[in-house]
Amino acid sequence: MCDFARLLADQLQQHHGCCYQCHTQQESEHELKHAEHISLGEYIDQVQVDGGFPDVLSDTTIARREDNLAGQTSAERKREIYTGISSVTPDAPPAHICLAVDHQRERPTGVTFDIDSIVGFAESLAVAKLGVRWNPTQMPVSDLHSSLHLDPLRVHHTGSNGRTHHVQQPVHNIPHYTFGRLIGFEDISLYFLFPRLYREEQQSSRLRDDDFRVWMDQVLLPAIYQHCEGSLVQHYPSSFDHSRFNATARGVEMRSRRVDPVAREQRLFYFLPPDALPLVWANILETVQRAGFQHFLDVTILVQGKNLKTLTKANTWNGMMQEFAQHWGNTIDESYLSDQFYIDIGKETCPTGPSRVGGVGLHASRLHSDGELRASPVVPQTILWRRCCLESYTEWIGQQHPPGSSRPKQQFYPISLLHDTGSLTLETRPSSPQRQAGLLYTQFYSSVKEVFAAGDAYPFSNPALETLALDPQLRKTWQYVGGGLSHDPIALIRAYLNMKQRCHAALQGSYMKVFGLREEHRISLRLFYMIDQEFRERNLHQAQLPGISSEVEPFLLPPYLHSPLLVPLEYQQVLRGV
Repeated sequence: MCDFARLLADQLQQHHGCCYQCHTQQESEHELKHAEHISLGEYIDQVQVDGGFPDVLSDTTIARREDNLAGQTSAERKREIYTGISSVTPDAPPAHICLAVDHQRERPTGVTFDIDSIVGFAESLAVAKLGVRWNPTQMPVSDLHSSLHLDPLRVHHTGSNGRTHHVQQPVHNIPHYTFGRLIGFEDISLYFLFPRLYREEQQSSRLRDDDFRVWMDQVLLPAIYQHCEGSLVQHYPSSFDHSRFNATARGVEMRSRRVDPVAREQRLFYFLPPDALPLVWANILETVQRAGFQHFLDVTILVQGKNLKTLTKANTWNGMMQEFAQHWGNTIDESYLSDQFYIDIGKETCPTGPSRVGGVGLHASRLHSDGELRASPVVPQTILWRRCCLESYTEWIGQQHPPGSSRPKQQFYPISLLHDTGSLTLETRPSSPQRQAGLLYTQFYSSVKEVFAAGDAYPFSNPALETLALDPQLRKTWQYVGGGLSHDPIALIRAYLNMKQRCHAALQGSYMKVFGLREEHRISLRLFYMIDQEFRERNLHQAQLPGISSEVEPFLLPPYLHSPLLVPLEYQQVLRGV
């Protein structure tokens, strides 16, 4: 593990991508392979001049049949937009956009470190030093949507044949609910996972009301009432029904007109003191051993905090550690964390200089009549990872372990269909040396992707949206034959319009912002402290790392990339899907 800590410290100090000679050789090979080199700026100019496609993203309504959007764009123009093949030269290959043509060397960049998220298991509620803000009701929709790259847990369920089965399931598939948030660090949530409540046929990981009623009325509330002072308990709900009706009181009882099909819930929180938490947890573990409650056996505490980067970001490693410790050390008792506990270390390389508010009107005011950007002392920049440097890192990290050992599962995501840049995710295999050393996964991406991110929600990811393209009569036929649809067309239309408006607002407001590069490594808590020790032994913990040398920089930085270039390109990519 010590060797692996040194390797990751090396990477955090300087990216292990291509060398200067490698880039020179690649450029020579590129010159021979592609006779024509079109810059991103030239491509955008060409597309804008040719026109021929409607801007439906800015429209706040859904298109009507009489709008004849399909007839506004010729078949030749559609092929050119979607494939890059021109109708003038239909036999020629699509245009190759060469980002290196635009690349500017020696543009100033700055480096920062942060802790982006924490996740893992705790052995007791005593992990919360200052107490918990307890929520006695379930969230309507869970905010656990993925495995979090954690090893799956063993669950028990009874199959259709009546036999008990034992299988492995990722945490988000295990029935669970959000118990509360940590006092003093409320970005961190505590979840209760119930492996024995897993059902093979379940459509949701939310606990069924009958199970949650038993849990509240006969397990959790008795434990809380037994170990908390009466002066506190008097303010707590007294049952499952009491807490449920309290949560819907404002949404139901204050109405005088329209009534929603499902009552709106208000999330109510109550303080649980730290001295009572270990006793409450011990009482829970004792109760679930009794007959009638054993379906709650193996209840597990999951701890998760995400999107912490802006809270912990600093220009030096030591500054980041101090920002993190200010929240972490006061609220978390690490002695109650399991060995499966992980932290995301983030390193960001970002263009120096401020971002500015920049909508369409403001951006237009900065253009000359010929469309050129007016002179400005600070021009916002966006930098993108070189694909070749991401591939070089994959090769480098794979060479650090014995031949024949399992390689990480890798996934490359191009940005806006560009070949030379994108994002990379590497997830280690359960039996790999990297996983045994404490590395779960690594990801490299440009923060420009956050233009479209709303937490974990990305545009047009709802699979049911495609049914909006069906003929209304066909939908009615399906509904008649099948007895109903699995979704509501009105709800889908609202979702579609909201996605369009969100994308439009995000893109129009991002013309004058800077966007940098990020790399994140999800590592065990033990490995995290070993990397911290490496930085201190190298006397780098208080050093502000310089921007990467232009000879080995693993990124592309075209001039004015985001203001007049990348945003219009992303705008066009979104238009293809709406």
